[in-house]
Amino acid sequence: MPTTKKLNRQVVRVIPRQDGPLRGHRQAVLDAFDSMGVTGEGMSSPVNMVALDIAPGVDLTAVKGLLKQGEQSGQWHFEEGSTSQEWRELG
Repeated sequence: MPTTKKLNRQVVRVIPRQDGPLRGHRQAVLDAFDSMGVTGEGMSSPVNMVALDIAPGVDLTAVKGLLKQGEQSGQWHFEEGSTSQEWRELG
């Protein structure tokens, strides 16, 4: 019987929009997810972005909801990096 490898951590890349309310500030992205237990790190070159590190036990529905809300409100763009089947099934 084949086994499915379970991801311990998940990564989502977030690009804060320069023309949005965050004015491209990476720390503002990190601050938005801090209370959810999500950490990350930013880089400014070649692309101004944040890699969010989503640990096991974090409320994936809440994190994905905030990501979508922030994208819809013009705060950032996001891209799923290394994510689980559970994450992808959230839609």
